[in-house]
Amino acid sequence: MKNIGFTGTRRGMTDRQKTALAVLMEEFDQYEGQPTLHHGAANGADSEAVILAAEWDWKTTAHLASPPGTAKLLLARNRNIVDSSNLLIAAPSTIEEVRRSGTWMTIRYARQTDKPVVVLDP
Repeated sequence: MKNIGFTGTRRGMTDRQKTALAVLMEEFDQYEGQPTLHHGAANGADSEAVILAAEWDWKTTAHLASPPGTAKLLLARNRNIVDSSNLLIAAPSTIEEVRRSGTWMTIRYARQTDKPVVVLDP
């Protein structure tokens, strides 16, 4: 079974990102068996990814920060998503890296741990 991590902006995905994610899900669904989507259960892109995952009958696992909104715990949650996954799919609000962005921090962490990363161009 393939474990796919997902991170994205709370603003939500662009139509282009949603289409790209749907295409990736279709590919993984055909060749990898039933994947599990690991996500942060946040409003915006996470919620949209969970809806798409349900359309493909993927399992989903929410990684929660407790208490919600605590910056230090959000960073730990994002690392947990990467550590639980074989691959990270990211839907940032910009294609250029942003230093103070949870999505980009998660991308950087995945790269540091040699996880494959797919960044969906907004």
